[in-house]
Amino acid sequence: MAGASYLNALLIAPPLAIVGERPEPLSVGFAREFYPRFAEAGGGTNFSVVAEAWWNFGPIVGPFLIALVLGIMLCRLEHQGRVRPHGLVARVIPFLLFFVGILQGSESAILAKQILSLGAVVLTWSFMAHIVWRVRRTTRPNLLPTTIPIAEGFGR
Repeated sequence: MAGASYLNALLIAPPLAIVGERPEPLSVGFAREFYPRFAEAGGGTNFSVVAEAWWNFGPIVGPFLIALVLGIMLCRLEHQGRVRPHGLVARVIPFLLFFVGILQGSESAILAKQILSLGAVVLTWSFMAHIVWRVRRTTRPNLLPTTIPIAEGFGR
């Protein structure tokens, strides 16, 4: 497939109302080909990112390539989260655990749909929290003194 399913994932991710004519996900085609009665009833199958990489780039290069790409992406995210522990990436990293957990049972098209839908919600809430935090910091001075005076004779 030479990476065609990854390009198709970008077309499959938006809702049907936005993109009416779009390619079918690999899981639907797989079910239609190998489980026709199940597919006729509207059923689909889970599909693996490893299997998708295998179909795209072969049995050796495909799984190695997807593992390398995902590993680099996750390492970069972790590094960025450590560099800026209060930044947006650090705040979004816990939500990515869900996507890492479902990698084995999903293909890139399904992951793209879920990342877009859940990512929109997470980014909206993060943006709103950031605005509230900034407004609160600028309109309300810090109520705690920077140093706490120790009472004389305390502890004697």
